[in-house]
Amino acid sequence: MSGWEVARVARDIAAGVDFYIVTGWGREIEGEIPASVSVSGVLAKPIDLSEVARIAALAVANRDAARAEDVTAGEPRPGSAVR
Repeated sequence: MSGWEVARVARDIAAGVDFYIVTGWGREIEGEIPASVSVSGVLAKPIDLSEVARIAALAVANRDAARAEDVTAGEPRPGSAVR
């Protein structure tokens, strides 16, 4: 299974999750990502930890915003107690 196939299957399993490719070939492959592989981005090695922290903070903010929308829409969040 190629890395592209792994990315495709991961997206099928968890469609709403941001998915990044980490590779030593990051600069070279950015323009070659197949259209059938929906990734959020490519991180080139060596990894810039400040970029990872930025991506993680953005993911948390997006998750929190989605939860807030669910609450204001009156829908219980997954894992929350329904009262």
